[in-house]
Amino acid sequence: LNQYHQLGQTPVTKDSPLPKQMNLKPLRGQGVSGVCVGRFHSIVWTVDRVYTVGLNAGQLGHQKGEKILSQLSQVALLRHTELGITTVVCSDAATVCLTTKGDVFVLHDYRCRKIVSKGKDI
Repeated sequence: LNQYHQLGQTPVTKDSPLPKQMNLKPLRGQGVSGVCVGRFHSIVWTVDRVYTVGLNAGQLGHQKGEKILSQLSQVALLRHTELGITTVVCSDAATVCLTTKGDVFVLHDYRCRKIVSKGKDI
């Protein structure tokens, strides 16, 4: 199903019964490190950037406003050149990002919060 455009496909369709590649043009040739999906959104990350698409209910890391993002959009709150992204996980209400420095960021309620700084053995 693609009710909230969470599949990140262009052109946007109601559903996609067969596998189809996401529109990765916003990544501008960067290699994909990983993908995770929730019921209403999808997340793609590279070594230093996080991109989200789908229903913006506060878990995408974008400002309140546009309810549905139809294309992958970079999370500006995590736009740091020294930030290395190692893992991203998500639920329907939040997204959690782990960095190479051991920092943990939570995207929730239209904000980005650092909840762990330089954590060891995460």
